[in-house]
Amino acid sequence: MTSKSEIKLTESDNSVMRLLKYKITLKRLKSLGLARVFSDNLADSISISSSLVRKDFSLYGISGSKRGGYSIDELIENLDSILGKDKILKVVIAGAGKLGTALLHYKGLEEEHIKIYAVFDNNPDKFNKDAPVPVLPIEQLIGYVQKNMI
Repeated sequence: MTSKSEIKLTESDNSVMRLLKYKITLKRLKSLGLARVFSDNLADSISISSSLVRKDFSLYGISGSKRGGYSIDELIENLDSILGKDKILKVVIAGAGKLGTALLHYKGLEEEHIKIYAVFDNNPDKFNKDAPVPVLPIEQLIGYVQKNMI
């Protein structure tokens, strides 16, 4: 019996999760200086069959060459587009404490096309509406998100 709180992943949910794993693997391979990859390499790295890799890619219109494999740069670009990473993701941070501040200053978000528009907190000492990324009262969160379509 499945309770209401359990989440059941569909096959397409599973393929999206695999696409994320492929992208992580591809970025690692690219950082090692590789330009091309085969489905066998991707399959081995995330413990699945190479036919499932090819099936996932086929499902999203990605094709490779039997003898040449896939261009890593093209795969990353295709996966970014499929996963919506080719667009800027607008976010706000709730909380200007240590974690919120660390997120605000983390440069990796920019690389992933994530832009922080504002930080919200309940401590008036932290408010700064004139900062490059404003720190605003938590009470303004809902209105800000609606107004800025975040």
